[in-house]
Amino acid sequence: MISTGKGGGKKITLILLLSLLTLLPVVQGCRGKKKTSIPVEKVEFNPEEEPWHVAVEVGIIAAQNGHYDRAIAEFRRSISMKPDNSLPYSYLGLVYAKVGETERARTYLEKAVRLDPKNEIALENLGVLLAEKKDYRRAMKCLEMALEINPRNINARFNLAQLCKVLGETSRSIELFIELINLQPEIPAFHYHLASLYQLKGFTEQALEEYAKTVELSPGRYTEAYYQLATIHHAEKQYDEARANYIKVIEIDGHHLQAHIGLGDLFFDQADYNEALTYYKKALSISPDNRYCINSLTKVRNALNREGAEQQKN
Repeated sequence: MISTGKGGGKKITLILLLSLLTLLPVVQGCRGKKKTSIPVEKVEFNPEEEPWHVAVEVGIIAAQNGHYDRAIAEFRRSISMKPDNSLPYSYLGLVYAKVGETERARTYLEKAVRLDPKNEIALENLGVLLAEKKDYRRAMKCLEMALEINPRNINARFNLAQLCKVLGETSRSIELFIELINLQPEIPAFHYHLASLYQLKGFTEQALEEYAKTVELSPGRYTEAYYQLATIHHAEKQYDEARANYIKVIEIDGHHLQAHIGLGDLFFDQADYNEALTYYKKALSISPDNRYCINSLTKVRNALNREGAEQQKN
């Protein structure tokens, strides 16, 4: 996320989108798609399946339904029967990650990768865990390997793009987000992150286009996309467009401090001091100690006093 609003500095935050419980042999792609939960007692297993594989299937279903202790027990049972197969190690690692035991999770995911260097599930999720530990270079290598195995792995590509952004490899991050949009153009988050990167690079027109696409795909959800649209239009002195987007932000989130400050600044720039005063007061009601608002309120009152004095002269 990149914030460039007045009263606040630039901020870049790593957001790792990948669900750590991708419990299917085929990776499901970007989150947001609902998974079907199947009660364990209603599943019919093929009696010809090997016992270790049946244990994996039971573990998967248990995990999908939130029965993590049962899932852990089943994956461990599978490992005891098939210690040289990487699949149960990777799933066990995912469950441990889900319950917050990240060191155990990393241990089992690393074991899965040692057993099978092409285990895509283990590689991408190990990449996430390493990134959370700020071991960014190793994380990047894992995600790159996952993408070599499956170039259409949306989660791995997204996380790699975010890592590149954090490491300052902005151009590569842009390329990865463009590739993500080519793969799944209907995902608003991809357009939002690409827009923030364009804005960071100073590519204003491209940023505007991608922020606009974000809110088109998800109206009313991406508050910060509307806010960034407002700040860009404001900087370009396109006041009508800026005002409309600031107001949209406030409609979604009535306590959005920077949007109220932005409207105050906008009306001050247009010498509409009474409207500016209204929005600065609202901003101060949200953040009473905000120094920018206090200074702006003083500035507006001085302008109103000058305006009153001029009227009295005339």
